Amino acid sequence: MITVFTPTYNRADLLSVLYESLKKQTSFDFEWLIVDDGSKDNTREVVEGFIKECESFKIRYYFQENHGKHVAINYGVQLAEGDKFFIVDSDDWLPFDAVEKVYSFFDEIKDLDGFAGVAGLKLYGNGDMVGTTFKGRSVDCTSLQRPKHHITGDKAEIFYTDILKNYPYPVFEGENHISIATVWNRIANDGYKLRWFNEGIYFCEYLEGGLTKTPGKGFKNFNGFKLTTRETLSYKETSLKNKIKLLMIIGDISIRRKEKLKVVAREIGVNFLVFVFWARTGRIIRKIRHLFRKK
Repeated sequence: MITVFTPTYNRADLLSVLYESLKKQTSFDFEWLIVDDGSKDNTREVVEGFIKECESFKIRYYFQENHGKHVAINYGVQLAEGDKFFIVDSDDWLPFDAVEKVYSFFDEIKDLDGFAGVAGLKLYGNGDMVGTTFKGRSVDCTSLQRPKHHITGDKAEIFYTDILKNYPYPVFEGENHISIATVWNRIANDGYKLRWFNEGIYFCEYLEGGLTKTPGKGFKNFNGFKLTTRETLSYKETSLKNKIKLLMIIGDISIRRKEKLKVVAREIGVNFLVFVFWARTGRIIRKIRHLFRKK
């Protein structure tokens, strides 16, 4: 069974769109597991209405204090009854045959070793693809090998639940965000592949207030950002261009936060003088961009 997992925060007015899309699936061999990350609106009441009404699939609702999406995922993985885990955000929805397509691609890899799951395309509401992809039907590679196959932008990854149980998100006190890719990359670095396929299984809109539209996540959640940076810099698949970009970003943040650059350099595993150079470069570039935006 697939666990369709939805972490949500103050999205009571949007959840019905996802619910309606789940009601139209061609396969109902799934559960819908919702972890409410401390919503202040009427999310509980809305979901309870779904539970009373729905006869096609099982819906389970759990509440946690607001700790962030990554903590909700950790909780959801432990609660999941499905052996496959499909994260679908509360402001997104699925095409009618998404679950059926996911099962068909899992069937293709069920007897193969070294796979963590499968991944399909995300589409905007108008049907345009998010990011870019390869030519052909499917390709097998790790998440870290995506650039080699021209796989860019958000994709819809579905993992075996048992694998995710071995890779919980790090949690830092007082911080409510860490990049979702942190765990995907750890799984990839251990050699697990995904079967990437060129079929749309997920519709999304990047709404104001969502994680992808929220600035300053690295500034506010600095410990998590340092950890992700250190690990990303250590991967052989990370391009030099992306390493430099990352050093400029965390360097600029470190300066603005008045962190000790020598300490940050040590924590992310970078030579101090190299880090200072890119930190100052990043700070200058940010100031220039800020000036142009003002004009």
